[in-house]
Amino acid sequence: MTSNESEGALWEKEVIEHYRSDGWMAIFFPKSPDGGQPCDIIALKDEEALLIECKVCTTDNLYLGRIEDNQLATMRLAEKTGNSGRIYVKHTSKDGEITKHIVWWNQILAAIDTGQKSFSISDMYLILE
Repeated sequence: MTSNESEGALWEKEVIEHYRSDGWMAIFFPKSPDGGQPCDIIALKDEEALLIECKVCTTDNLYLGRIEDNQLATMRLAEKTGNSGRIYVKHTSKDGEITKHIVWWNQILAAIDTGQKSFSISDMYLILE
């Protein structure tokens, strides 16, 4: 496991704990034998289901090429069926400052559909702790 993967796993655990502390049932979505995974986390509460992807980023942009084809297909199906999802991004700036952000799947899909190659950290919702 690379350091980025282990940092990503810690970030996923943090996001799961956030949802659990707010009364959601949140679980890791297991990887398939080929390593594919439609999302990292499924969170359920009342009649709402959220599909969540977590990314760790050290640049000022989330490069959309990092979103796998199966994740993109999941995003499109979720939107088509009236469900939603989010990407939680943990950003470490060049000076070491860590910020946490959310971007909704419909924003990512719109960016991809218009040919964007990246999504700026500054365009994401900042999570305040």
